[in-house]
Order: sequence, then C-alpha cells, then structure tokens
Amino acid sequence: MQQILTPGAMSAADRAAAETYAMPPLLLMENAARSVVDEIERAYGSLAGAQVLVVCGKGNNGGDGLAAARHLLMRGAVVTTVLMEPASKMSADAHANLDILKKGCYGALTLVPSFNVARLKKHAFRFIVDAVFGTSFHGAVKGKYLKAIEWMNARSAARIAIDVPSGLDALTGAVETVCVKAECTVTLAALKPGFFIGKGRMHTGRVAVAPISMPPVALQDHTCNLFLVEQEDVRRDMPSRPMTAHKYSIGKILAIAGSRGLTGAALMSSQSALRTGAGAVILCVPRSELAAVTRRSLEVMPFPVASTDEGSFALEAVLDISEKIKWADVVLLGPGIARQKETDILVRGLITSIRKPMVIDAGGITAMTGSPDLLLEREEFPTVITPHLGEFSRLTGIEPQAIEADKIEAARNFAVRYRVVLVLKGAPTIVALPDRSVYINATGNAGMATAGSGDVLAGVIAALMGQGNDAGTAARNGVYLHGLAGDLAAAEKTMHGMIASDIIRHLAGAFRTVAAG
Repeated sequence: MQQILTPGAMSAADRAAAETYAMPPLLLMENAARSVVDEIERAYGSLAGAQVLVVCGKGNNGGDGLAAARHLLMRGAVVTTVLMEPASKMSADAHANLDILKKGCYGALTLVPSFNVARLKKHAFRFIVDAVFGTSFHGAVKGKYLKAIEWMNARSAARIAIDVPSGLDALTGAVETVCVKAECTVTLAALKPGFFIGKGRMHTGRVAVAPISMPPVALQDHTCNLFLVEQEDVRRDMPSRPMTAHKYSIGKILAIAGSRGLTGAALMSSQSALRTGAGAVILCVPRSELAAVTRRSLEVMPFPVASTDEGSFALEAVLDISEKIKWADVVLLGPGIARQKETDILVRGLITSIRKPMVIDAGGITAMTGSPDLLLEREEFPTVITPHLGEFSRLTGIEPQAIEADKIEAARNFAVRYRVVLVLKGAPTIVALPDRSVYINATGNAGMATAGSGDVLAGVIAALMGQGNDAGTAARNGVYLHGLAGDLAAAEKTMHGMIASDIIRHLAGAFRTVAAG
C-alpha cells in the first residue's frame, strides 16, 4: 500500500530530513534529478543525441530541473534549459545547481534566460521536462507562465513533469487556468493526493515515484493516513475458503432492496454478492414486485414482504424482515428502494434497530437525508455506507462544490464523526475509516458511470464482509475488485459499450487477476 503525502506533509518531511536527520537539501535535489533522468531512460531508452528542453522555475522544483539538465547532458542528450526568472530570484539551492551547471564541464548547454519562443522554434525536441512549479503551487497560472505552459502543451514532444505537473494543485487536483499535460509525472518520495482527485488524472499521465533517499522515518513521522490501494494489498486480505466450507458458513446475505421499476438494482446487488463468494442471498422485495424478481432469479432467493400501493416497502414489512434478519450474517439495505414517506420510516427504523453488520446504499442513504445522526445508533455494529456525491451532499447538507474542494477531508471527517466506513463513490472512489485512515482506489474507468454500477459495488462489499473481512477491509477490497472488474469489462466491451451487468460477469476475472499477482 503506497503512502500518499499532502504538500504540507511533504514540506514538513523535507524540513525534518534536513534539520533532524542531517540530510542536506542539495543531496535530496541531486537524488531527485538522477531519479528523474533514470525514469526517462527506463521508459524511453537511450538519451544519447536526444534533444531535450528543460523549463525551470525559480524555486526548488526549478533546482531539480537544473540538476536534471546536468544529468541529461552527462548521458549524451542535447539540452536546452530555460530559466523562467532571473538567477537573482532563484532559491538558494536552485541557484547552487545553476552555478554547477554553468561552471561544470558537462558538454554543450544552451541556456535561455527567459521563455523565448523564437529561440525554441528551431529545435525538434523529443522531450520537454517541466520543472516550473512544485507541490506548493495553488491558484491560477498567469502571464508568461500561462503562455509557456500552453506552448509546451502544443508540442508533440513527450512531456515529463518533475514532482507535479505545473498548474496542478497537488492537494486538491484543481486546475484553474492551464496545466502541463504530462505523459509521465516523476514525483519525489511519495504520491500526492491531487494526482487522483479533481483534474489530476487528466494531467499526470503515468506516475512514477522517484526514490530520493528521504529518511523513511521522516516520511512516517508526517504521515497523512492516506494510502493508494494496490493489487498486493487486496490479494493479501482476500477471504480464504476452507475445504469444509458450506453455503451457510461463507456469508449469508439478506438484501432488502427493490421497488416498482427498480427491481434491477435489487437483483444486481444480490447477484454481485453471489459472484463475490457469498454462500446464500435472500432478497426481500415488496410483494407486488415478486413476479418481476422471480422471473430473473436463479441462485438468489426472493422473499416477498408487505408492499404499498406504489410498489415499495410497507411499514408492516418489518415483521417478516425481522425474522430473516436473525438468519443473516450481513444486511444489505437500500438498492432500488424508492423514496416514499412510509418506506422512509421503515428504512430509518431498520437502520437503527438491526444489530448486524450492514451495508447501506442508495435508498437507505436517501431515507437518512438530513439525519446522519441515525448512524450513531449503529456505533457498536460494523456499518458501511456507499453514497455518490449527490447522496453524500443531501445526507450531510454540504454543497457538492464544497465536498469536491476537499473531498478527502470531507470523507475522513464524516467517517470519524459517525463511526462508519464511508465509501464515497466517484472518480476515484475514496474509502474513509473511523480511525482517520483514507484509501484512494486505483482501479476503474469512465465506462462504470452507468446505471447499476453502484448496486453491484454494494453487493460486492456485503459479500466480503460475510466472508470474514472487517468493514474497512471489505470496503477497500470491494472497491478495488469492483473497479478491476470494470476495467476488464471495458477491455472487452469498450467504455461506451459496457453496462453494469458486465461488471458482475467480470468479477470472477478480477478475483483471478488478483490471485495471480
């Protein structure tokens, strides 16, 4: 599991490396530059004779670029280095690297004192190295910097960003005006959250973490409890299936789901639970919708309960549901439940009264609109809630724009306050735990923005809980497997052609891929 550090935490780790662990900043800069050039050579082959443009800002990111220019020269590249600001405005360490570059015998160097398009037009650059702004950048790119980034983006050269693409807010992923569209981002010491949220994924390209010999203890001391989930993490935590397993020992799931016109959501969540390894799934549906469900059910066991005239759950359904709750290991509540006053009352009562592990999705979340305190009555029982942005906004009363502006902290704060595991669905999906840890998912694609995809995810998480994963692990693993199944579906059907049931069909392939490592 890879650690992710905010810009503030990374700056603190840099200071600690110098002040506490006697690691000179110039040494870190040298290691960063070498790692960047190593990554370019690893990805693209020999640099001998390659024309490279390195564009350097005045701060330490520019210093990284100046040191990288030297290493590029030493490997035979033909290097043009642009200084966006006069040397007198550079940071001390950037200035030191400029002096080394100018005075050292590293071969021919073209040093351009400002971004001069006329002087650059005559070159056919194979690579452009972006070393303009570092992780502390936020706000709008303006003036000559805006023109420089637009010019770089218009070139056919491969663009490599050092640490972060210039113009990207490394904390929030925001891009206010322009940002370098990198083919590869070589980030230093640790991943940054802005790579995965906001517009980050549109600008970073392939991300490689460059080792710079940062003392591990300096990174650990400034952890943000923020991590990227990777395949090995999921493989390690995959529920085992003993030789003596039987259908009632590996997860009995009670799904309370569906209403008139929304029985597909109930079926997809139930079927995905079975495809994820649950031993048995009982699907409680309004009696009026039993025929629609039965026609499409094989392995899922429909169980009709009292319904309203509108085809949703009636209050008296609680009696029959209560009997099935005793049977279940995990309760899945909400997929396809329509919002009606009587049904909302029933759902809210179930949330507070059921004393079993629970996954709350869709209609279950909507019934709690404006009343998240209901979740505090479930503090002793593992609970996962799976809202998308709109549902989360209605639940909390926070405007969507405010959530997006600081998505990670919004998720973290909710999970801590209400003692639940929050799966905030989106691109990417974020999983926040009550212990303040937050996990960003690395799988999935835009083709999963299709009706029913969230219902499939709810079933996957419920099944993993039923097989022994704790709520946090089930959510983290479930989101990864769900996204991976979506990637496999997109590879077969294309992102435009895939639908939610394709994700279910590829869950087995996702398990196979993870198991194979």
